[in-house]
Amino acid sequence: MKKRFLMITTLCLLLMVLAGCDNSVYDTVANHTGTHSFNARVVSIDGYGAFVEPVNYEDVMRVSDKTFFPTAELDNIGAAVGDIVFVTFEGFVRQTHPTQIDAISWSNKGRTYIPLQVRYVRKIYLGGVVR
Repeated sequence: MKKRFLMITTLCLLLMVLAGCDNSVYDTVANHTGTHSFNARVVSIDGYGAFVEPVNYEDVMRVSDKTFFPTAELDNIGAAVGDIVFVTFEGFVRQTHPTQIDAISWSNKGRTYIPLQVRYVRKIYLGGVVR
């Protein structure tokens, strides 16, 4: 009887973990290769890379609120914290926190006014996610 209870409990826990691994909440930008672009506000920048925050309903925002990419091999565009940049990248979005991408180019739009962002709110219920 104890073995049966332990087996059922383990199976239920495994099913709950697998239900939480649903990738349907991520847009195609997270799961497919190809070239993608988005607008973002620079949060932090140094000689190695930049942390940016996607703005205005960008697809990358569905994956994470912050994104990092190395800038060593990109053109120096004079970006500073608070500037809006247009980032183009290839390949997958590595789903860590913050997410990481392989940027191939970026351009500085300056401190352009971007309307207030509305973030996606996710409600969790029974291991599933509702957007």
